[in-house]
Amino acid sequence: MGGSYIEDWNLLVAQHSQFCNQPECKIQELWETYFSEIFGFSKLSNEIDSQRKLHIGSTDREIPDIILKNGTKDLFIVELKQYSLSKNDDFEKQLLNYMSHTDLRLSIGILVCEKLYLYFYNHSDNKNDCLEIPFEKDNGLGIKFMELFNKNNFDAEMARDFIQSESKNKNDVSKIKKEISAELVKQLLIQHFSKDYDKDVVESALKDFSFICSERKNVNSGMAIATQNFSAPFTSSGKNNAQFTVNGIPTGGKCPTVRYVIESYVKNNTDINFAQLQNAFPDAAAKPGFGKVVRRLEDVKENEWGGHRFSKHPIILSDGQQVAVSTQWEPQNIKNFIRAATELGFDISSDS
Repeated sequence: MGGSYIEDWNLLVAQHSQFCNQPECKIQELWETYFSEIFGFSKLSNEIDSQRKLHIGSTDREIPDIILKNGTKDLFIVELKQYSLSKNDDFEKQLLNYMSHTDLRLSIGILVCEKLYLYFYNHSDNKNDCLEIPFEKDNGLGIKFMELFNKNNFDAEMARDFIQSESKNKNDVSKIKKEISAELVKQLLIQHFSKDYDKDVVESALKDFSFICSERKNVNSGMAIATQNFSAPFTSSGKNNAQFTVNGIPTGGKCPTVRYVIESYVKNNTDINFAQLQNAFPDAAAKPGFGKVVRRLEDVKENEWGGHRFSKHPIILSDGQQVAVSTQWEPQNIKNFIRAATELGFDISSDS
């Protein structure tokens, strides 16, 4: 048996990264070992039933990757894909077809690819619940998975309750995040202060504040930030050769610092598109008269921009979009960019 559930989960996480580009046959070997050495299923007793043939009619057949058993009783089924692949409808359909096969009729299934997906399949109404668990160190859901799917602990009803409750929680969190907005924050503040002050006075006080809501994915939390319109969180002495530090890392002058911040934001928000990036770094954070902080590379024309107002080394988003970053930064306007970056969670300081 393995160590603690935390240690066992973190081992899976480390090896998920290590074997990211390995073929499915290697992934199969890994998970057969996991179920034997960590989850407590016996290979000798054929409790790790690999590549069982499920017949459809007289000729066709399906072959699930692994079916886990306790003695002779089938417990749950596992479908394995390369770790580098993302879940798609075909993967899900394949697993659900196995689960609903007349020889199995299993309610609990696992899909392993770039993330871990736990399924509860309700055979009475042909509906399913799916819980997504990223392979991340110390992930609480992953640790609970290690506990619940251990042979000595496994109970289909407990697994069902876990999948249903946690998937509902995730959906509820997503719904709440979608409803959070700057306007909602403002209205809640008006309601709060109107208990003690005249509403007109409250609204007058709030006129000097702007509200920005952005999800800080690096700390897995949402944050609403209020900034006074007439001040900035950073001031500059006017030196053109100021050197900056971002989150404790020296980044050099103004232009490389701007690029570093935007690149870091893209890395921390891997699925971001251009519109979202431009919303995070709006026109107001650019030097007056020069348009935007970021532009699509194809929109930067030599005759319009002179070829030197944007870097010709683009940042590439996950959808392939190439993004050009402004190089036009001076002491009097860099504070606008730093204010925008601070509201996104960056800690920026300078030697001036």
